[in-house]
Amino acid sequence: MTSSLLTCPLLKGLGQFCMSVVSVESKAQFQEGLNRRLKTKGEAIRKFSAHFFADKSLGDLNQLNWPDAVEKVEACWKFFRSFEGVQSQIRVIETDNHFTIIEVASRNLPFLLDSLRMELNRMDLVLRDVQQCLLGVVRSGRKLVVENGISPSESLIRLELEGTGAAEALKQNFHRVIRLVSQIVADFPDMRKQLLLWSDDVANDDHANEDSELLRWFYANNFTFLGYEEYKPVAKGRLQLVKESRLGLTRPQMTADGVPLLPPNGRLQLDKLPVRSRVHRPAYLDGVTVADRRDGRLQRVCRFVGLFTSTVYNQNPAEIPLVREKLQQIFKHLEIEPTSHKGRELSRIVEILPREELIYADTTELQSLVTEIYGLQERRIVRVLARQDDYFVNCIVYVPKDAYDTQLRVQIQDLLVSAFDAKEAEFSTFFSESALTRTHFVMRIPRRAKVDLEQIEKEILSLTRSWPDDLESLIYESEEQANADRLWRTYRKIFSAGYQADYTVKSAYRDLRLVEQLTKTQPLSLKFYSSKGQIHFKLIHKGGAFLTSFLFLRISARKPSSNILTS
Repeated sequence: MTSSLLTCPLLKGLGQFCMSVVSVESKAQFQEGLNRRLKTKGEAIRKFSAHFFADKSLGDLNQLNWPDAVEKVEACWKFFRSFEGVQSQIRVIETDNHFTIIEVASRNLPFLLDSLRMELNRMDLVLRDVQQCLLGVVRSGRKLVVENGISPSESLIRLELEGTGAAEALKQNFHRVIRLVSQIVADFPDMRKQLLLWSDDVANDDHANEDSELLRWFYANNFTFLGYEEYKPVAKGRLQLVKESRLGLTRPQMTADGVPLLPPNGRLQLDKLPVRSRVHRPAYLDGVTVADRRDGRLQRVCRFVGLFTSTVYNQNPAEIPLVREKLQQIFKHLEIEPTSHKGRELSRIVEILPREELIYADTTELQSLVTEIYGLQERRIVRVLARQDDYFVNCIVYVPKDAYDTQLRVQIQDLLVSAFDAKEAEFSTFFSESALTRTHFVMRIPRRAKVDLEQIEKEILSLTRSWPDDLESLIYESEEQANADRLWRTYRKIFSAGYQADYTVKSAYRDLRLVEQLTKTQPLSLKFYSSKGQIHFKLIHKGGAFLTSFLFLRISARKPSSNILTS
C-alpha cells in the first residue's frame, strides 16, 4: 500500500510542488536555502542575492517558490554583469502571462526609484512588485567585486507591471528620467555652493538677517535642490537669463527650462512654479528667488528650484525663518500677547495650518486667514477661504465633520474647479477633534479669477445638508420657537431611512401635524393620497402619552377600486 502511494503520479507531483514552496523561519534561513539552489556559483552572486531580497519581509519571502526566486536572481545578476558602471542600462521583458518586467542598472542615484515609480503612475501603469538592490561595487575593466563594507555605489532595480505593449515608451521615458536625476545629482554640490554664497551676500546687509537665516535654513536639509539659474537686469526693468549659470532642471531642454521670472519686490521671494516635478515626488516645483540690491538698485537675481523636504511639513512654524517673522508682525498688529488665551488659540491655529500657506502667504494674507479661522469658533458652518497668485488658487474649505465624506469632497472640488476655471487640482484633508473638517485645495489656474465666495459657500452648504437638516429648518420656519423646540426634540429620530428615501420633508411635516392631533382615545389615523396614478394610504399610530411607534404603510393600486378605498 505504501509503495503504491509513493509511486502515484498525482501525489508525487504534489510532493514536488510542496518542496518548491518557500517555507522558512528567518531571512537567514531563506538566504541559506537560496545559495544552495543557485546554479551560478561564486561569492559575488551570493552577496548580490542577499542584497536583492534585503527589503523583502519574511512574510513576502514565504509567498515565493524556490524556482522563481532562483530564476529572478540568476537573470538579474546576468543583466547586472553586463552593466559597465557608467552608462545606465534598461531592459524591458514582456512575458507570456501578460506581465512586463523592467530592469534598470545604474549608478546609485538618490530618489531614482521614487522618480521611476512616478513615471509609471504618470503612464497609468500598475506596479505589481518592486525590488531595489543597492551594491558597493569595485570595478576594473570587465571584472567586478561586490563588497559589503563600502557605501553603495551602484543599483539594480526590478519592476514588475501588469499588462504589456508599452515597452518602447517605457524605455524612452525611463532614460529621460534617469537623465534628469543624473543631471541633478551632478549639479547638486554646485547648487548648494551657490546658496551659501548668496546667503553670505545677503548676510552682509544689516537689514536682511531673517532672509539670510532662511537661506541657511534651506541649506540645512529643508530644501531639495533641483535647479538653479541667474538673471541680470536689462532695460525697462526686465530680467535676462544668464545662460551659462543654469544647473539641474533649469538646463536647456530640462523640465524647468524657460519658466518665466518677474523681478522680486523685495530681497527674497518664494513662489510655487507652474511645473510639476518629474523627479523625487510629483509636486509643483517650489522657487526661491534672491535679489542682490545695492544703493537701491537691482544688480543681479537668482532662482533656486526644488521641493521643500518632508521635514518642513511637520516643523514648528516658530522655527521657520520668515514664517516666525510674519507671526511676530501679526501678533503685534493685533495687539495680542502670544501667552494670552487668544494668543495661544491663534498659535494653535497656525501650528495646524498647511505649511505652504504659512510660507507663501504674505503677512496681510496670513493675518486675514488666521483671524477668519479663529472666528469660526467651532460653529457648524461652511467656510471657504481663498488665496490667489498668478498660477494657483489655494482654497481652505471648512465643512461640518459629520457631513464630510469622499462624495462631498469630490462635489466641492468640482464646484471650485468650475468656479475658478482650474485645469487641475490637488487636495489634502485634515481631521481633528474639531467639529469642522478642513480640506486644502491647490488648483492650477490660467489667470486670476473673480469668484463670489459667499455664493460658493451657499452651494457647498446645500451639498452638506441632510434630510433631517431640511426637516429641522422647515419646522423652525413654520412654528413658534418654543413649539418648534418641542417638536424637533420629540420627532427628530422618528423617521427611518426608508421613509426619508420615499418622502419629502414637507410630507414629513404634514405627518407630524397629524400625529399631534392623535390622542389616547383616538391613537390611530389613516391618510389616503394619490401619486403618479396610484392610490396610497399611511397608517399612523400614537401610543400612550408619548410617541411610542410611528408606522407608515403604503398600499397602491394602478386602477383604484372602491374596495381599496373603503377597506
